[in-house]
Amino acid sequence: MTSEPTPTEPTATEPTATEPTATEPTAPVATGAVVILDHDLLTAGDLEMQAYARHLADGLPVDVQVHVVGGMRGVLESRRELMPAQVDLAAAQSGRAVVDALAATAGVPEDRRPAARASALRDLAASSFVLDRADGLDEVLAAVGDAPVLLVIDSAERGPVAEVLGALRLTGRIELVAGHRPTPSDLVIAAAWTRELAEATAAGATTVVVDRFGRELGVPTAHVAGLSRVLPVAAEWRDRL
Repeated sequence: MTSEPTPTEPTATEPTATEPTATEPTAPVATGAVVILDHDLLTAGDLEMQAYARHLADGLPVDVQVHVVGGMRGVLESRRELMPAQVDLAAAQSGRAVVDALAATAGVPEDRRPAARASALRDLAASSFVLDRADGLDEVLAAVGDAPVLLVIDSAERGPVAEVLGALRLTGRIELVAGHRPTPSDLVIAAAWTRELAEATAAGATTVVVDRFGRELGVPTAHVAGLSRVLPVAAEWRDRL
């Protein structure tokens, strides 16, 4: 007589414990962005300002052209003899604002400005072979590490500004955006105290005016004389992220 095989109870198996694996430390991920409000902060020199003055006065009477273009040269070259009399530039914070003030006192219609700005930007893009990065730009980009860098532009400017970024070898490092809602974690850099910069300041962002003419208007975190002077502010901002 053969006996039936004795059934065996299934045995539960314990899950195999795995040792945690060590991971390489990673660089901290940036939580804020660097926001640049004026594309002319990226390039050295005054090519765009000069082209803007020329296009704004183009085709107008000679005395108007001398007033606008000569006055612009007077500012750039610090030559008082080229400056028209009784032109108040106290509120002109940027090169474009200087040209606008000169044009206004010469009676140039404001509706010429958009086309003149577009033509000047196209001229700048066409001069890409002579463009250099602004002094201090490389150092600021290095100081902010892996933080995204956004350049706010009008949609109509995208093509020429993209060409300028390409000429400066900044494609991929600086992203073109049509707008940006500021946050307390942002670093916002502009060439003038504007409504956009005031909103960023009110939102708690770190804000800087590259105050070329020393107007010291508004209440940003800092006024600096040039982009290279942004470096300490940028480094401190990056350390807080």
